[in-house]
Amino acid sequence: MLSKKKIKAAKGLVKIKVKTYLLTSSKPLASRMGRGKGKSDIYVCPVKSGTILYEISCLNHKLAKNALVLASYKLPIRNKIIYKKSTFAQ
Repeated sequence: MLSKKKIKAAKGLVKIKVKTYLLTSSKPLASRMGRGKGKSDIYVCPVKSGTILYEISCLNHKLAKNALVLASYKLPIRNKIIYKKSTFAQ
C-alpha cells in the first residue's frame, strides 16, 4: 500500500493517476488490549500489479524518463517505465 505522503513526494512534472481513499488506524505500542480500534492514522492506496501510478507528457523523452526515475526512488515498491507512442507527427 502506498501512503499519501509517498505519492505526493514524487509530485512535480508528473500527473498522479492514483487516489488515496483507504484510512488506516493505529494504536500506540504501549497500550493494552481492548478499548477500541485506535486513532485514524494515514490515508493509503492499495496498488495492484499493472496499475499506472504517474503519467507525464513531455516532448523531451530524456527529461521525462529522468523525472520518472527520480519519482520511482521515493516509492517503496518496484516499478517500470512504459512508453506510449505519441499521435503527433514529428
